Amino acid sequence: MNTKVMFRERDVIGRSVPGGRGVPGGRGVPGRDLRRLGYPALVALAAVLGVPAAATITKLQADGSYSLNDVAPTILHQGLPTDPVDVVNFSDNGIDGSGLHSYGSSSGFFGTRSSGGGTYDVGSSFHIAETITNDSAYAQTATFNFVIAPGLLMNAIGSPLTGSDFVSSGLVFSIKRDGHSVFDSAATLTTNLGGTTFDTSGTNLYAPSGNGGAYYTINGISLVIDLGTIAAGASFTLSYDLSSFARGSSVISNSGFNPGGAFYVPDQFREVAATGPTARGGPTTNATTGPVVEFIANHVVDVIPTDIGPGVSQSFASTGDPFDIGLDGLPIYTHKGAGPSAAYILMVRAVPEPGTWALMVAGFGLTGVSLRRRTGLRTVAA
Repeated sequence: MNTKVMFRERDVIGRSVPGGRGVPGGRGVPGRDLRRLGYPALVALAAVLGVPAAATITKLQADGSYSLNDVAPTILHQGLPTDPVDVVNFSDNGIDGSGLHSYGSSSGFFGTRSSGGGTYDVGSSFHIAETITNDSAYAQTATFNFVIAPGLLMNAIGSPLTGSDFVSSGLVFSIKRDGHSVFDSAATLTTNLGGTTFDTSGTNLYAPSGNGGAYYTINGISLVIDLGTIAAGASFTLSYDLSSFARGSSVISNSGFNPGGAFYVPDQFREVAATGPTARGGPTTNATTGPVVEFIANHVVDVIPTDIGPGVSQSFASTGDPFDIGLDGLPIYTHKGAGPSAAYILMVRAVPEPGTWALMVAGFGLTGVSLRRRTGLRTVAA
């Protein structure tokens, strides 16, 4: 029996949060409220022999915390029944600054960002878990197909680091089946008086991209994870945890010097404002048609050596929030990414028989950013 696999897409309209550039915490253009373009819904899509699989979201939450100048941390949290979830904060005390943004939904996008300058401790995270049941009469082999969005780790040294002064940034990706790791990737970038070190464990997603070894990028990547065989009637829980942090301790300097260099920015999708031309001469839209998605091809930003005024050292960690590098060598964040991407779990009969087709059940997606548009059946290969 042939089983037709059908896709549908659902618009998720949400609040776009301004990002930032080049100041502690990475504050951006204030007051711009953009609607999020339609994200692909993750799909309860197919059946094998007419029996669908069941999938239930059991956990969906965004968390954040920030502390400036060693004061007690402020905690932010949002979780079910809210869907999507979104926590965001930008704070400063005149010298020290922090910025965080963590967001996601059950329908296929999420991301995290942490940044700060001076003396700060910032973290943000997104968590999702789903219980999936093989409701068919046959054992199924399962794979998880997902996309990791472009991102960065960056330490920007705007003041001399002496003694115990430091700045650091980090990202952690963790996927588990029934509490056991099936994918992990963690990286920390630290700069102090002795220089810059980069430490990673699990899958290395990063490439050094400029700034004397204090700037690493994640190029968008599609991955497939083998989840093994799922017995008829059996259930399993798949969880995804994504977190970022930025920490540092430095004092303001009277002046500094930016050595410049070439900064690589990977391919990205980003949403465009409801009116006016887009950046880099892309398409335009208006209040009637609403926002559109703009593809920003990878490019290199050449920063010239220059003297800079008083400032502090900063650090940035993000994945899922589109970014560019300004002519001052610091990140420019825009707002939440957009563009077709869907993660899903693919289940196929463990003992194939003629006429048996794939079973696709609802999974969860990583961010609204993809290296390319996908239509129809999405087969993740890269």
